[in-house]
Amino acid sequence: MEQCNTKDKLLEENKKIMDDKKAIMKQIEAEQGNMSVYHEKQAEMSSDTSALEIKLVETQERLKDAEERRGEATEAKKVLEEGAVSIKKDIGDVELRIQKLGQETTSRDHTIRSLSENIENNDSVINKLNKEKKYI
Repeated sequence: MEQCNTKDKLLEENKKIMDDKKAIMKQIEAEQGNMSVYHEKQAEMSSDTSALEIKLVETQERLKDAEERRGEATEAKKVLEEGAVSIKKDIGDVELRIQKLGQETTSRDHTIRSLSENIENNDSVINKLNKEKKYI
């Protein structure tokens, strides 16, 4: 009888082990299903990463081109500003020359008026002298 009890006990343990085995197999199958989803997601993310790396390289190239254009524009701006400074200096020189010429014109007009007045006075004196000469 003891052997029967042991046999029943062993059969129950064997059944329990088989049930545990089935549960573990189901869990493994479920986890393997999760692994396949994981592998799919990993492949998709790897693909996305590659696409993003390509986009990053393209964006970096555009950035480099934009920085080069900005540098060229900055240099062109400096050249134009230097030209503008030169032109402003030339304009200042011309305005100064115009002002000096205006002063010279005013000075000459004054000299001409003085000389004209002097000539008129001399003409007046000559006329008087001529009249006196006629009376003499």
